[in-house]
Parts: sequence; structure tokens; C-alpha cells
Amino acid sequence: MVSDTVYREKLQHLALRSTRLKLRTYTGEPVPVLGVVEVTAEHNMQKMTLPLYIVQGNHPALLGHRWLEKLRLNWQEVFLIRDGDCADVYSLDNRAVSGVHTIYPVDDDTAAQAYCDMDTDGGKWTVFQRRMDGSVGFTRPWDQYKRGFGNVDGEYWLGLENLYYLTYKRSELRVDMEDFSGDSSHAQYSNFYIDSEDHGYMLHLDRFTDGGAGDSLSVHNGQRFSTLDRDQDSDSSRHCARVFMGGYWYKDCHLSNPNGVYLWGDYTGSPDHVGVVWNHWKGRNYSLKSISMKVRPQPRREEQDGQTDE
Repeated sequence: MVSDTVYREKLQHLALRSTRLKLRTYTGEPVPVLGVVEVTAEHNMQKMTLPLYIVQGNHPALLGHRWLEKLRLNWQEVFLIRDGDCADVYSLDNRAVSGVHTIYPVDDDTAAQAYCDMDTDGGKWTVFQRRMDGSVGFTRPWDQYKRGFGNVDGEYWLGLENLYYLTYKRSELRVDMEDFSGDSSHAQYSNFYIDSEDHGYMLHLDRFTDGGAGDSLSVHNGQRFSTLDRDQDSDSSRHCARVFMGGYWYKDCHLSNPNGVYLWGDYTGSPDHVGVVWNHWKGRNYSLKSISMKVRPQPRREEQDGQTDE
């Protein structure tokens, strides 16, 4: 039996071949096959080559049918997969464009809508946080930060549980931001993940690359996530999430506050540091026009070894 893990490993290295095949589900609905890859499997101590039929996991005929993951078709294994993240979306269709896509970061029964950035620095980014116009309030309790909230077409938070599973494999983080003068900048971290809820969704990151914004996040490394109703910061005298009106990996308290109150540029005279802040770029009393945080899987070592400098 060829496992889904084997499929996912092989798919990273093999190009899909176009095919006009269609698979019919038990309900009789035709599902187009996007392509075929061949993998070698061992069965009863004999090696055999099996074609794996690649089917778009979010096809309407497949939604809600977890039992359709594996079928037998002409004595061959048929794999119906879900897109785990935006990199999977791209792997199945390298013509996929930036926009809202359905992904399944937790399991095949738990769908999430996410914005996929297929343009920035090679694309394949799953956006888990985005601010752009102040249309969504981010001063929210733990349960909402865990599950996610907002409008995926605009401002939203994908959810800590989704983010935990998205970063379960080695991932990188990019933070893009823009001010009200139209200038933009970014910060990037080549290693990024968070722990499970049992460990407070603790933040882990390193290997910073400066895209002009400076590093306003590394100081939060090793911090648990805090919200209005759950104080897990390192400040013994303040509840940072309440003081700065957001949910974040506060320390004592912050050098960045992307989930703070949406204000309009310089807010000197307002309560200090409560805005959408990236301190090393614009300071603590400047609230950014837009900011987005996005992740994608790190390339495998053999893929990195195979890359050459242009």
C-alpha cells in the first residue's frame, strides 16, 4: 500500500503529466484528474510501479467525503488529496493565482479559507494575518484567536491551531508592510514555527533577513501567545494584551504589535504603542497602513543543493 506520505514526498520532485482521465466517485460525479506520477512501492516483498492519479482535493464532488482519500481503480491505488497549504495549491496547479483558496492544514475534515500569495518572492505563501483598512477589530479573546476570525478577502487571522499545523513542517516567515506614504518593506525569518496549545502556542524563530523593515520580532522569540482573557506574557506588572489591545506573543511588552488597534499613521498623543506597530521601521507611535504575515514550507535540502546561483 502506497501511503499519502510517499505521494507527498514524490510530488515535490516530479512534474505532473497532463491527462484527460476522469475518476467517478461513488455518487457518480465525474472528477477531472490533473495528472499522474509514478512511484515505486514494495508489496509482498516485490517492487511494483504504481501510477498515482492526482485529483484536486477541493473539487465540489469530493468535499466532505474523507473516505474518498483512497480508492481502487483497475487494481491501482487512487489518491484523493487535500491542499494542506498554499504550497500544495501551487504544487497541484502551478498556474494558481494569488487569492482565496481552500486548504486543510489540520486534517481532511477541517477546511479553512486562506489567502494565498503566489506572487511575492516565488509565491506559495499562506497568509495567516493581514491588516489593510481597519475593517476588522483584532481586540479579541483566546478562543477567537485559536479558531480564526475576519474576512479572508480583507483583514483576517487564520487561527493559531491552523498555524500550529502549518508550521509543523519546517517553515519560513515573511512579514510585509506598507506605510501611509506608499513605502513598503519586509522582514523574513528562515526558521519559524509555534508550539501546540498545551504549550501556549509558543513562538520560535531565527535566521532573520532584513528587507528594510528591521527586526522587531526576534525579541518575542520564546514567548507564549496572550489575549484579553489569557495573560501569558513575561511582564509581571501588566497584562500586555489588555494594555496594547491585541493578541500576540507579547514579552514585556512589545517591539511589534501587528494585531493592535488600526490607526492612521502617526498617532502621537493617543495611548502609546497601541497601533499596528513595527518599531524598527516606523517607531512605536506610527500605525502602519498594511501588514501581512505569511508562511511557506522550507525547500528540502536536496532541492537547496540543486539550486545554482544565477
